Amino acid sequence: MTTMLERLRDAANAHDAELLASLFAPDYRSSQPLHPSRGFGGSSQVLENWSSEGPFQPDERRLFAKA
Repeated sequence: MTTMLERLRDAANAHDAELLASLFAPDYRSSQPLHPSRGFGGSSQVLENWSSEGPFQPDERRLFAKA
């Protein structure tokens, strides 16, 4: 069974914005205490953010360290 972090990593590494957004709840809230104006909410906003060219670089890979 894959963990949520593995699914997030795999979706990001596949550059699959729709799959990545599907892993977030519709009422997901993102907040950045140091940058309050950058907060957003909802899986639809995750999709919009990750569908732009910015978050995905052509050969970028994300890794998660095991605790």
